[in-house]
Amino acid sequence: IFSKNKMYIGENGILANSNFYNYKQLKKWGFDKESSDLVLQVKKDNQNTNEIVKVKKDDMETINKLIRKYKLNK
Repeated sequence: IFSKNKMYIGENGILANSNFYNYKQLKKWGFDKESSDLVLQVKKDNQNTNEIVKVKKDDMETINKLIRKYKLNK
């Protein structure tokens, strides 16, 4: 199944795959450069899960900068 849900990156968290994750829940993130996926490791309800979000290769750098800005204040 392929879905084109919008992803929002804001000051308080990320809305992806119709789920909202605040930055405390976001433990790690990275990109699969071959498939152009953003992989988020989140801890919700005391369980670690991986969320995969399809993104454009051109947007990877911008997405990474936004997450670093809001989560790490860098």
